[in-house]
Amino acid sequence: MKVAILDDYQNISLILGNFEKLKKDFDFQVFNQPFENEEIIIEKLKDFDVLLVMRERTPITKKIISNLKNLKLIITSGMRNKSIDFLTAKEKKILVCGTDSNNSSTAELTWALILGLVRNLREEAENMYQGYWQTTLGYELKGKTLGIIGLGKIGSQVSKVALAFGMNVIAWSRILNFQWQKIIRYWL
Repeated sequence: MKVAILDDYQNISLILGNFEKLKKDFDFQVFNQPFENEEIIIEKLKDFDVLLVMRERTPITKKIISNLKNLKLIITSGMRNKSIDFLTAKEKKILVCGTDSNNSSTAELTWALILGLVRNLREEAENMYQGYWQTTLGYELKGKTLGIIGLGKIGSQVSKVALAFGMNVIAWSRILNFQWQKIIRYWL
C-alpha cells in the first residue's frame, strides 16, 4: 500500500512518527514542497492509497479526490481540517480521520510570542551578541488585559497562564452566554 505524506516542510514526519514498524507493509513517500496546482497534485498522487496531510496546507478538493482512483484513506493531523472535501470523500467511500494532538504546544508558543514582544527579546538578544546590555525597557504583564477569541482547549490554557501572571482576561466565544460565563469563571 502506497502512503503519501504531504506538506512535511521540515522533514520530520518519518522521524517523529513511529513508521519503522509499518515500513514492511507500507511504502511511504514524503512530499516536502508545496504543489503548484491541482493537476500536479493529481499526477504526483495518482498511485497512492493513503494521504497523510498536515492540517490545511494542501487543499484536498473534489477534483483531487475524484481523480485519485486508488485513494482509500485520508488522515489529517489534528481533528479538524477545513480544506478536505468531506462530502466528496464520503461519496467515494474514502475514510477520513484525524489524529489527536497535544494542544499545549500552541498555548506555549502563544506565551513565548507574548513574552518576547513585551520584553523585546529579539532586539535584546541581537544587542547582547553585539556587546550591548539591555538597551530597551520591557513591560510587566501584571494588571494588563489580555483578550482571547475562543475558549476551547487552547484559549482556556492561554487564559490560565494569563491569570497566573496576574492579568485581566476578557474573552469571546461562540458559546459564551451567561451560564457559560459562570462556569468559565469557576473553571479558570
